[in-house]
Amino acid sequence: MIIPVHNEEEIIERNILKIRDYADQLSSKKEILICENGSTDSTLKIAEDLAERCDDIRLLSLPYPSLPAALKRGIRSSRFENLVYFPVDLSVNLSFVEESLRLLNDYDIVLGSKRLRGAVDDRPLERQILSKGYHFLVRVLFDMDLSDTTCVKAFRRSKIIQLIDQVPASSSVFETKLVAEALRSGFKITEIPVEVKDHRRSRKVLRRASTKLVDLLSSRFAMDHRRFSQVNTSDQEAGKA
Repeated sequence: MIIPVHNEEEIIERNILKIRDYADQLSSKKEILICENGSTDSTLKIAEDLAERCDDIRLLSLPYPSLPAALKRGIRSSRFENLVYFPVDLSVNLSFVEESLRLLNDYDIVLGSKRLRGAVDDRPLERQILSKGYHFLVRVLFDMDLSDTTCVKAFRRSKIIQLIDQVPASSSVFETKLVAEALRSGFKITEIPVEVKDHRRSRKVLRRASTKLVDLLSSRFAMDHRRFSQVNTSDQEAGKA
């Protein structure tokens, strides 16, 4: 499991051990990758202590805050084929882990969705509205028949590692672009409903939303430009034949 953490000193030990206990019930063959990134509190020290105490917990650390970079590092460093990306705040039901691992027998990516029938989205109304607007744009811009690209995920490592270098860690819509690239590459993707209960105060929500809008539009343009370049190159090669 890949667990990104940034400034989570109040919850990291309790919740990592809770995740570990749950994973123990599923399999003894596992690892918890704590992907610490740029924390300025005692998160890193607590994570180091956890890794020292538990053989199945490993710590990866970046000197700067970046969720995409933390995810990339975790995917590259994992020793297992089946990976689950899960939030340290336990805002999503842990049963996603078991169900998604089972589905990875048939799919390359499993997405947790806050919008499928049976899902529960108990976040503040402001976040629900912004999320619905964001994913409406995702479906329009990328012609994507998926309801949620920004929640928990499970991957087959051998497949997803082929794509992570195609999406820069600097992108504020990294997860959405990664899913878009996976669809474009013909990966088998499915969604399952999840329960989300997150009442932590979001910081700079509107600023982050505007940044994501710009990144979505530029990503759509970049994909079109790349397709045009590929078609143009193929036509030139066919003309030389």
